[in-house]
Amino acid sequence: MDLGSVSPELRSKLKEVQVIASWATRQETQGDYEQAFSLYVDSVQKYLHLIPTVPDGALKDQLKAISSKLLNRAERIKSSRPQLSLRAPIRDRTSSEAQDAVLRRSQTINGLKFQPWSTSDPTSSKGSSYHSQLALIQPALSPVQKQAFLKWSSIKEVNPGLKVYDPDALDPTDIVQDVVTDCSLIAAFSVLINHAKRFQTKLHTACLYPKGPDGFPEESSDGIYRVKLFLNGVDREILVDDQVPISTTGSSMCAKSRRGLFFWPALVEKAYMKVMGGYDFVGSNSSVDLHALTGWTPETILLTSQDYRSERSWNRVSSGFSQGRCLVSVGTNANNLDALENVGLVPFHDYAVIDIQQDDKGNRLVTLYNAWNVVEPQSASLTQWTTQLENALPKISSARRAERVGTFTISWESLQMYFETVYLNWDPSPFKFQRLVHFFHHPLPAFSLKFDHGTALCADEEVWVLLTRHLDSQVTDSKKFMSFQVVVDDQERKPRTQRNDDSLNHGLPPLTATSLSNSTHLLARFPLEDVQATYLINFSFHDDLDPKSQTDDSSIMSKPIGFTLQILSRVSMSLADSSPVSLPFSKEIEGQWTSKTSGGNHALATYSSNPMWRITIEGEKLGAARDDSARVKFRASLTTIDPNGGLDTRKPVNVKIIRSGGDGRVYDVERRDVVADSGNYTLGRAHLRVNELSAGKYTIVPSTYQAGVIGSFKLQLECDLPLTKVESVPPEGAGMYKRVGCSSWEEERQGTSSWRLTGGRGLVKSKIRLQATQQPGGYPIKLSLIQHHSGHEAGELICPGIFTDALSGAAIGPLQLSFSEPHHYTIAVEAMGKNCVTKGEGYVLTVYADQPKKGKKKMSISKTQQDSSFTTVQQTYLGQLLPPVDMCQELCSQIVLTLKSNFS
Repeated sequence: MDLGSVSPELRSKLKEVQVIASWATRQETQGDYEQAFSLYVDSVQKYLHLIPTVPDGALKDQLKAISSKLLNRAERIKSSRPQLSLRAPIRDRTSSEAQDAVLRRSQTINGLKFQPWSTSDPTSSKGSSYHSQLALIQPALSPVQKQAFLKWSSIKEVNPGLKVYDPDALDPTDIVQDVVTDCSLIAAFSVLINHAKRFQTKLHTACLYPKGPDGFPEESSDGIYRVKLFLNGVDREILVDDQVPISTTGSSMCAKSRRGLFFWPALVEKAYMKVMGGYDFVGSNSSVDLHALTGWTPETILLTSQDYRSERSWNRVSSGFSQGRCLVSVGTNANNLDALENVGLVPFHDYAVIDIQQDDKGNRLVTLYNAWNVVEPQSASLTQWTTQLENALPKISSARRAERVGTFTISWESLQMYFETVYLNWDPSPFKFQRLVHFFHHPLPAFSLKFDHGTALCADEEVWVLLTRHLDSQVTDSKKFMSFQVVVDDQERKPRTQRNDDSLNHGLPPLTATSLSNSTHLLARFPLEDVQATYLINFSFHDDLDPKSQTDDSSIMSKPIGFTLQILSRVSMSLADSSPVSLPFSKEIEGQWTSKTSGGNHALATYSSNPMWRITIEGEKLGAARDDSARVKFRASLTTIDPNGGLDTRKPVNVKIIRSGGDGRVYDVERRDVVADSGNYTLGRAHLRVNELSAGKYTIVPSTYQAGVIGSFKLQLECDLPLTKVESVPPEGAGMYKRVGCSSWEEERQGTSSWRLTGGRGLVKSKIRLQATQQPGGYPIKLSLIQHHSGHEAGELICPGIFTDALSGAAIGPLQLSFSEPHHYTIAVEAMGKNCVTKGEGYVLTVYADQPKKGKKKMSISKTQQDSSFTTVQQTYLGQLLPPVDMCQELCSQIVLTLKSNFS
């Protein structure tokens, strides 16, 4: 295979794949078919990734033939050896192949393909094979434009003397919005011009090419221009010509200079509208548009949010604006429509902020500009809407009455009354370290973030996390919702000497979290206080949250949707794929916490009612001899699922692996029995990892922090030895009839009644449990069972029991009770300590039995007075097991469960 025609970088990658394919063949000949299969598939994936980048057609065909042969080898191994557990290698989301796959799919927006920006000739408007074809595609007109449309015409034909750019025209009020509903973009233009004027930058025209020697845009010789926009994770090239829509009156229907000085805004607007599907723009916000134009980090401050802090926000915004680090705009909505109309403000409209200052009297003032079709007034008086606004809003300086048309100055306090949102864009350059990763939303991703351990942290050190959803279609983009949170990965932290392994937390609160939003950009910041810690970034993705808008069509979010995660930090860092590690043997379980099966954390008496699974791991692999002393790797990932199928980040959860006997149900958690634990309860997800787990049987328990929390979950189990059995553990008393009796210890202390179990038929399988009601585990309790034979005065203590302070209480059984002879049973309950006589303190006694309903003779329990036979038993058996009454305030009572026990 001749690789002489490809670049050195591509040649190196192709040789790397050749090595992988050769190694696959070697492993197959040596009989390691599992490894050979994985390597064959890996080489095929890499070839398919590289083939589109090969310029030589003959070489491309040759590589396709090679990859086809490798794929056939993998399929032959899989079909001939079905007993092997063959799994294709899982691609790391941060790998170059995975990144390129996302970016390739995301280059198509609203039906047009926009390739990454070419740096070969950045000053030119040419240089791409699809240059002319794409440039001639005109954006679709809006309905308003269509009504007045005459033709497409070159701007130079309409106004021959107009320049593409005028370096002397740096007035933010020169930009005018016409009939296109893109107020956010026009406000962005004004903000950029204002920044260029104040700080002598070229930020306002940095995206437009070709450029002259001075770095500013110059006229294109062929009328075609390149616009660089940061879209879907990278800078992309948008080609436009200088044709603009002309109305029947001869005026252009696009962004323009109010004084007719330049036409660069019309070109950039046209490029942006081409990306967004046409001039019938559904709207955006200025921070999103500025992010596309400049790459500056967008941030949204919702003035109506409960988390909003006016003083803190003023300090951040005014400081960033005055230093040139922050671009500012504001937006209205329609929540206070009457108030907006009264002062002349436009609902659902963005305004450029062109000045922020505090005067000598301490008044905090903000100057805004509205670019909606503003024309030069015929007199020095202000336009009507500006006058109304000046008169209506408080604390407006009278010295500012002669401001330019379209501008007005209001106090910071007044701005918070009439506007809903402050849009910010921050210069990312102060962050020395930046990391970008592109990924699809399915399977649900997670990333881990680590920092340089040797870094000395500055005060108030912050890390910024920006999540951007890739644009796809203007029709469906607004129906896609997302959120994310950053938490500390407690399992990765160093052991803490003072940590109590049995302690429980409600879950470490996220360091930062965003609300669920259909915005394309979400920013969150968190303080970096510990460089030793590992930080997990978890996500949630949803379809349209309005059930009325759902259709029978396939889910919007079922299609691959691209996202870009950007981390900005002043501390060196690494970002890794933290999705569950793939091991050869796996099992996915779907389960639910219901009102009966949501037992909460292991500090609660109801923990035993949680869903549980018994897993059996055999000590053998790929036909090797069984070895029960083998040590295996095991992973468990618990994910809470909301009704829409996304991550439910509201529930703190935990997962444990516990040694258990019997049927596998865990009633009390002892430290010695816990094999692995996901740690503190964390919102939405819990992970545990064991690198040396012995083969055997274990119970895995997913739980919420509080009992009674209802919801769905998925439990992903992975192991490098076979998971021979994964069985749901039945609840206590499953398949049996249940009867419950309850009383208070104080009542039993004062009474002399007893309970007698009689009338069963043959052998009855039973189980009995006693639990304290108010203070489970707060004092010792004991449960005993006495059998009374017909004709014998004394009873036989068949289950003496022991005192226990377990949360789950005391239990007897399962055991067989015989009713083949005329006799009955008495259940005795006991408690010790002062706590048991606390007012309202009592107990619940539960009896399970498999007594069938058939037959005339039914098992029954009737209440009787305590008799001499029981007194004899109590003295003979119980009295010898207890300390003196005056030392422990021993309370003893007998209960006959009135299980009227037909048990039906």
